[in-house]
Parts: sequence; structure tokens; C-alpha cells
Amino acid sequence: MYVYCYKLDNHAVNGRFVYQNYLSKLKLITIEVVSPRVDVGNNMQLYHHPLSLDSQKVRLALEENGIDYTSYHINPLTGKNMDASFFRMNPSGKLPVFQNGSHIIYNTIEIIQYIERIAAVSSGGDDVKLSGREVLDWMHKIQEWNPKYFTLSHVPEKHRFYVSKFIRRIVIARMAEFPDLASSYHIRLREQYDMEEKLKDPDIIRRSEEHLVRLLDDVEAQLDQTPYLVGDEFSMADVMLIPVLAREKADQPRDPC
Repeated sequence: MYVYCYKLDNHAVNGRFVYQNYLSKLKLITIEVVSPRVDVGNNMQLYHHPLSLDSQKVRLALEENGIDYTSYHINPLTGKNMDASFFRMNPSGKLPVFQNGSHIIYNTIEIIQYIERIAAVSSGGDDVKLSGREVLDWMHKIQEWNPKYFTLSHVPEKHRFYVSKFIRRIVIARMAEFPDLASSYHIRLREQYDMEEKLKDPDIIRRSEEHLVRLLDDVEAQLDQTPYLVGDEFSMADVMLIPVLAREKADQPRDPC
């Protein structure tokens, strides 16, 4: 937990203990509890990438609610999210995208709420509770932290520049190939240039780290009081948090603390 130790210094060990207990508890839940599958036909489709935090949040929500779906891997590192077929569906090119028939959702929290409603309707509303206000507040608090700049700042600059240059070439090629989408591709190209400039600004990286630290501090304070983020039961707030903690946990071997 690089950032966590960076902030908490003297009592980092206690923080690690809280998070380790939390993650161990979630591991036991995964092993011991298997959600019954909800048959909703073959219309549920998720376009995602395994390393995308938002994609992980949605996949966990689908599994927790026992929703069957068709998985489509879209690799942004190879520019697959810039293919015209995907770009027509989602002009931002961002992941994940959830599709149920003609209904398409791009917002992570909205996707999770939609999944909950599907599970509730499919079960007759008896076994599934929709997320309440306190759960939603935590979901929004977690989602407010954007991992993009923090994550990319830890990628070696030469590799980051190579991928960025490759993506820009793909976008430019798609603009020429599909003139009807040129304006949307142009927006995406400008965003790519803006991101490269922002990654050169140490203040932006520092603010991203500080935001994460504040979030982890709030999480630790809550987990000192309750087993899960919202009381005694696992909720969609925990689903949103797990990918963030798992990524931090994966960095522990390189942790100077």
C-alpha cells in the first residue's frame, strides 16, 4: 500500500492490519458463498478489460448478484476501444460498457444500480435489496477518485509515451477511415494530448495521491467501527472498494514501508 504508508507513517502497520483483515474476510466470502445464477436470457453484454478498475467493479457486481452475461474483452492498449463498431456505441471510448438489448450504459455506478434492479426483478424482489442512501454515498465517494493519473505516473515514461503515440496514430487513422465519426475521434485525440501534458505536472499527480490517501483514511476509520463499509453486511460499496484495495495490495512487495 504505497500511498497509504506514505501518508500514515507511524501507524501504517495498524492500517495494514485493518485492510488485511478486511481483504481476508472478503476472500472467505468468495470461497464460501456462491450466488445463485439469474437467468436473464442472452441479452446482457459487458465490454470491459481485466485491468480496468471500473470494469472490475462491474464484474464483481454481476457475480455478486448472480447475473449471467456475455463478456467481451476490449483492450485499450491496442486501440480496440477505438474501433468504429465500439466507438459508435460509446463515443468516449471508455470502459466498461454494459448493454441489455438496445439499452446501453456507460456510467459505472449506474451500471451497478441497473444490475441490482435486474437481480431484484428476477428474484421477485424477495431476496435482493437495492442499495440505500448510505451505500450510494460510499459508492460515489470511491468513484470520485480517478486512478488514471496516479496509475500512469508509475508507468516508465518511455513505455507510456510509446503507447500514447500508438493510440494517437490509431485515432488519426480512424478519423480518415470514418469521416462521420471524425468529430468524436477529434475529441478523443485532444483528450489524449491533454492527458500527456497533465502527466508532466507534478501537482496533478500529487493531488491524485492525496485524494487516494483521504479515501483510504476514511475507509480505515469506517472499518474500525464496522465489519464492512456500511454496517454488518457486504454491499455494493464494498464491491466498489475491492478493486482499489486489491491494486494497492498488489503493490505491497515494492512497498518501502
